[in-house]
Amino acid sequence: MGYLRFIFIIISVILFILVKYLLSTLALNPNYAFLVLFLWLAFEFSFKKLNSHVSSKLDKELKHKQLLEQQKKRQNLLDNLIKTTVPNWTPDILQSLNSKVFIKLVASYFRAKGFLIEYPPFLKGEMEDVFFLYESSKPFAIVKCRAINKDIVSIDTISSFYDLSKQQGFINLALVTTGEFAKNDTFQNRRGFNLIGAPQLISLLSQLPMDEQTYLFAEMLIDKNNS
Repeated sequence: MGYLRFIFIIISVILFILVKYLLSTLALNPNYAFLVLFLWLAFEFSFKKLNSHVSSKLDKELKHKQLLEQQKKRQNLLDNLIKTTVPNWTPDILQSLNSKVFIKLVASYFRAKGFLIEYPPFLKGEMEDVFFLYESSKPFAIVKCRAINKDIVSIDTISSFYDLSKQQGFINLALVTTGEFAKNDTFQNRRGFNLIGAPQLISLLSQLPMDEQTYLFAEMLIDKNNS
């Protein structure tokens, strides 16, 4: 940022001297009027351009600084919660999460299990509750999350997700929800198709090592309070 201000000052001084000189000459030769006007407009343009550039840089630096401060504040809060929180996975707390927080919790669970997560770019904006799981860089499963409180996931939703997963070539798929699933033996008995409701998810989360459970629970509480 220092070099930009230095360049700006140098240009300003040079233009000021030239304009002052030509203005003093103007009294003797009116033909310099257009040249003086051009230099003045050039000076004004340069001033606005450099000022805009410097302001943009300052805004970026300020936003970056604010982001670092927010991250530090969040990390301190997370560290304190980890020391004082005991995980208590219940249907009520899962059903109180909005979609964004629930998706992050489910994704964090699979990361804790060693999977890589990828959000398919072709689904962004229309199905951001879907992500892929990779195991050792190989496609393993497709996961869809549904934060619907205590509601029931319909057969149509289950069927459309099943069709999507097959189109993408995944053998394993998981539909995870805070609610329940409509009864249908057609999908519940299909190999590789996992319907995970709140009780099943609680069971899976509770099987993680306690330190990982505590981290996920504390992070979920922070996200829930900020949502």
